[in-house]
Amino acid sequence: MDLAEVLCLAALASITSAQMPANLDLYGLINILYIKADRNGDGIISQAELDGIYHGFDANDDSQVTEAEFIPLWQGVTQQPHDLAAAIFHLADLNNDNIINQQDLSPIYGRFDINGNGNVTAQEFATKWEEIIREAPFAVLFLRADTDHNNHLSTAEFGTFFSPFDANSNHVVTRAEFHSGWQSMHFGGLANAAKVFAHADTNHDGELTSTDTTALLSSYDANHNSLMEILEISQMSQGIRPVQSTAQVKMGATFLILVVSVFACCMASTEPERELMLFDRADRNHDGELTFTELSAVFMVFDINHDQNVTRAEFATSWVTNLRLGGTSEAEMLFDRADATDDGIVTLTDLPFIFNFFDMDHDGHVQLIEFLEMWSRVTLHAFVPETNTTTIDIG
Repeated sequence: MDLAEVLCLAALASITSAQMPANLDLYGLINILYIKADRNGDGIISQAELDGIYHGFDANDDSQVTEAEFIPLWQGVTQQPHDLAAAIFHLADLNNDNIINQQDLSPIYGRFDINGNGNVTAQEFATKWEEIIREAPFAVLFLRADTDHNNHLSTAEFGTFFSPFDANSNHVVTRAEFHSGWQSMHFGGLANAAKVFAHADTNHDGELTSTDTTALLSSYDANHNSLMEILEISQMSQGIRPVQSTAQVKMGATFLILVVSVFACCMASTEPERELMLFDRADRNHDGELTFTELSAVFMVFDINHDQNVTRAEFATSWVTNLRLGGTSEAEMLFDRADATDDGIVTLTDLPFIFNFFDMDHDGHVQLIEFLEMWSRVTLHAFVPETNTTTIDIG
């Protein structure tokens, strides 16, 4: 693990739960991981780059990641409960030897390479991480049900799979119990809970009982050995579907434009932790937060004639010629997203929308974790053409 990776992970992990915005979602984390992985900025994740995501958790630099190394750093970044962090670890430990090493990483890359062409694109990277996030709650339930810790569930163990939701211990899980438990365990929101319950309720009687677990075992026991492996269990996550939304992308793109334009010197494609330097440069008083005034100062760079308005022509000139950040077509796309009020100019009127997008907990300041999530989320979508932005309702 190189020094830059140590600093990035240390900065993220040092953020306390009190500083963590309440509505932090893991799609932002996916984009942070993407930016960290794509070290040369070419839009393709190589085997070595993907491996680097996991090697970043190798605290003692012995080329293998243990559960003890992985969980504290993952929790520091995501504020997820221990069970969910453990589930992410075990989903990556493909050979069930309780370490993540090259024996796991090579097949992991194959799974990310969805179309099998030897490259992992940004969209493939995001899609696979969405799947992992959807699989995590099922992996948690697997680990809880695996009482003998032999990495598979017997018929009897799988019969207890939904027991954590059985609030009154009557061996029946009602829809209300499931919805409440799913959310209290931080597995996701009500919409996800409803979809998963409907998927698991195989006889559609509004309850989860032994009848349902028997039917699910029959459906997901791929090798027909009457044992459930964690990868078989993870297939049950297909009961959750991503929620499609284009909300917030436009606002986030605006802030990306503003920050990048002022601090282009920090945007070398070989620097995976550039977002940390960007935050530090924008944070002029170095108090660990960005104020509205600090944001406004960044915005003024595009205002060539200093009239408090940025026209399309000014933006294009600054982007392409003065700051040499990219081409004309890219400038056109980003200007349209930056113009929050759709009046053909970017003005101080647009800035409150931009700031509110980044100020996730609406406390009047943009903290580091807010900056990292929203900046990285938009970086992926601003420079990788997509029809829709995919987000996940995780509660």
